[in-house]
Amino acid sequence: MKVFRPIQSMTLPQALNSSYLGQLSIKFVDSLLEVVRNYNDQDVLRQTIIQLANIHKNRGITVAHFVAVIPLFTDTLASFLHIEENKESLQEVLTTILPMIGKRL
Repeated sequence: MKVFRPIQSMTLPQALNSSYLGQLSIKFVDSLLEVVRNYNDQDVLRQTIIQLANIHKNRGITVAHFVAVIPLFTDTLASFLHIEENKESLQEVLTTILPMIGKRL
């Protein structure tokens, strides 16, 4: 069984290179798909963000971690949703959403 160091005890570069953050990113991408789909409906978006933050609370993730992995999220979501031509708008959506989630953690 592999034991992970708490992400709070790592520097940001160490955390970004850890497999722990990579695994969390994969778990988040699933949830972010729903957030991206509900981006234009503010009430649903707010509820989804609260839900997502509650699910992943106390995992030691900060807004800085989110912002640092925006390109990874953008590439993953763009390829999954087959919207390569709209990568810039997707990145703009994520740049807005991720700090909203981070504030609730």
